[in-house]
Parts: sequence; structure tokens; C-alpha cells
Amino acid sequence: MVLGGARGSPGVWSRENTTPKGHILLSDDEGENWRSASNLPDDMPWTPWVLLHHPTDQTTIYAGMGDGARGFGFDPAKPGAGGFYQSTDRGETWDCLMSDLPSVLTAWVAAD
Repeated sequence: MVLGGARGSPGVWSRENTTPKGHILLSDDEGENWRSASNLPDDMPWTPWVLLHHPTDQTTIYAGMGDGARGFGFDPAKPGAGGFYQSTDRGETWDCLMSDLPSVLTAWVAAD
């Protein structure tokens, strides 16, 4: 089981000017115990907004990350700290596929 979240979730987030301190957490026992994914900062400066499984490879997961929130404007001159990440080991470790994107709030994965 893989979960993404940040400070203030679930619930209402204020618009304070701080980093989200996001996490990707893993559980091997149906949510009884949780641990942080490897090779990501303990308090990420962005939020994992979307997690997707590959449609044909159950070991591959994608994560859309970002420092923005819904409803904020996008300035192409300042794309933000968003990125698209991939794990090929069920969420244990993550690699950045694309960086310097605006916040990735939604994504789709198609079968090959």
C-alpha cells in the first residue's frame, strides 16, 4: 500500500507561506504500520498530488509532485517545483522522470 500526503492533510490547508513537507509512505501490513519511501527527503518541499499504478506492471508506480495547490495561478517564467517521479519497486525508491514542471495535480498512464 502506498500513500502520499503533506502537512495539514487530510483537512483544510491554510495559505501560509511554507513548504508542504510531503511524504510518500508505504505499508506491508494493510495499513497497520507505515514507513517512508527510500531516497526521498524526510520532509519533501513538495506534495505528492497524484499516485498512479502502471496498467500492466504492478511493480511500477508514478507520482505527480508539486509545491502549488488547486486554484493558484501558473506563471511560465516561474514553473515551480513540480515533477513526475517513477518507482519500479512498488514505491520503495523513486527516480525523477521530469522536473521543473508546474505542480502535477493530475496524470494518466496508458498501456503500451
